[in-house]
Amino acid sequence: MEWQPGWERYLVATAVGVGVTVAVLAIYWWWRRPSATERLAQAAEEAATKRLRPDQAEIEAALEWAPRQMALAERRASIRRSGAVVRVTVASPLFTHGITDGFVLDRSTGGLCIALTSEVPRGVVLKVRAAHAPDTVDYVNVIVRNCRRQDGYFEVGCEFEQTPPWNVLLLFG
Repeated sequence: MEWQPGWERYLVATAVGVGVTVAVLAIYWWWRRPSATERLAQAAEEAATKRLRPDQAEIEAALEWAPRQMALAERRASIRRSGAVVRVTVASPLFTHGITDGFVLDRSTGGLCIALTSEVPRGVVLKVRAAHAPDTVDYVNVIVRNCRRQDGYFEVGCEFEQTPPWNVLLLFG
């Protein structure tokens, strides 16, 4: 088969078309990738889902109508509640921009368990505010009591410096 004159321009046009298509797909993929906050939200949702599943001992205790045996760490003044993951804004000079997003995994009248992207040392005071809270609601001070690395995030256990009013507690879920 003999090539006709000008076949090179069709080859070049095809190569340019394929190159542009690949570039557009790469840009689309780059923009569609989840942000750090979206990845943290997904990890927090998965953690909350795992917490809602009872283990075999809890199922047996419920079937026997026996009181649940509580570990030493669970003997606290206020009951810890799981529930919907609530997005919060956390402020501290430790963070790069002084503020970061987090998600409340569980809560009680004594404190919060927050999923964050960065580690926070024990004893640090953080300011926490529900992301959906009205402008009239101020930040709540919490003291970091523990920080544990989980899959893709840090689980930060916090205690309220002073128990906030009930309407503010409800904003955390």
